[in-house]
Amino acid sequence: MTSVQNVIFQVAEGRYGVAVDSVREVLETRRIAKIPGAAPNVLGVINVRGMAVPIIDLRKKLYGVSVGATDSSEILVLEVGDFGHARSVGLLVDSVLGVELHDETAIDEVPWVMGDGRDSMVEGICKTAAGFTILLNANQMFAGENFGA
Repeated sequence: MTSVQNVIFQVAEGRYGVAVDSVREVLETRRIAKIPGAAPNVLGVINVRGMAVPIIDLRKKLYGVSVGATDSSEILVLEVGDFGHARSVGLLVDSVLGVELHDETAIDEVPWVMGDGRDSMVEGICKTAAGFTILLNANQMFAGENFGA
């Protein structure tokens, strides 16, 4: 039996997860420097140990609306891209709930209404005691996007 570890987080009413090996760190919200002309879901950049990391409003990316940072918001810093070409990107999420170990048998494929799933940022849907957790593919989430930094 194979298991996978995912970092679980909340965005709006949804529970989401990304593979733990794509997560670099979790940060408290901080001042975000705006970038003129950035894509609508790009809030700006933050300084993470001397590196400018773009911050994506995940609520805006997923739902098309933004509420901005709240007291419980956190920044999930991911490494996306291929080895040797990985880049850091931060996701503004409502809250990080923790790390969960999921048995692969509890993970369903992407529903057929979403196409064949090859280009989808949704990697699967996990059934848990807390309800459904939508598992996201960090690389597919930003495929083809150029958000600078």
